[in-house]
Amino acid sequence: MNTLPANIYIVDDDWLVRDLLASTLRGEGFHVDTYSTGEALLGALDAKPCDLVLVDIGLPDTDGFALTTRLLSQYRCGIIMITARRDMESRLMGLEQGADAYLVKPVDLRELKATVCALLRRIERERHPTLGPPTWRFEPRFWRLVGPDEVAIPLTQSECLLLDVLIRHQGGLVERDHLITAMGHSPAYFGRTRLDTMISRLRRKIQSYCPDWRPLVTERNKGYAFVTVRD
Repeated sequence: MNTLPANIYIVDDDWLVRDLLASTLRGEGFHVDTYSTGEALLGALDAKPCDLVLVDIGLPDTDGFALTTRLLSQYRCGIIMITARRDMESRLMGLEQGADAYLVKPVDLRELKATVCALLRRIERERHPTLGPPTWRFEPRFWRLVGPDEVAIPLTQSECLLLDVLIRHQGGLVERDHLITAMGHSPAYFGRTRLDTMISRLRRKIQSYCPDWRPLVTERNKGYAFVTVRD
């Protein structure tokens, strides 16, 4: 069970999806309310703020992109987009509009729980900052990775997608094919060699800005991880 006191709102016009997501998160100890329209969600937020909102793109009264922009400008909450749109353009648009994470339906419930918990921990740290070891900060809405020394590393669209997947696994190994799929590509089309090249270029870029750190770790012939331990 999760011990973080968190209120989560879900907006999706499919009641089956709403019920599945809500029951999963309630099982982790969260308080969850669900809504079928953007207007209903905004009314609920005006009455009672929440910590995190799960947003579907295809709503009957608005689209999730416009709703995300409004949430970012008017409310202090985390935003996770959950949608059937798996193309790269939609992923990038979601992150650019202010979403903290982008998950594709049908959502792996383990990934959902891990993403929610990771985002809530980040929100808690931002609300109640404490002194501690230096950390990395991924800011996809600004297309940058901020190092432990507060050095901002500019990122390309592909690098943002790549890091979004790796960082959500919190130091865990991500297999290459899973990483390619999560970025919106087919392993057969994209190719592992192309992924390896992307990782190599990103690693060199990070090291050029933060030479004392090696956050991208390779496990040969298996996959990659993003870790925060100094080399």
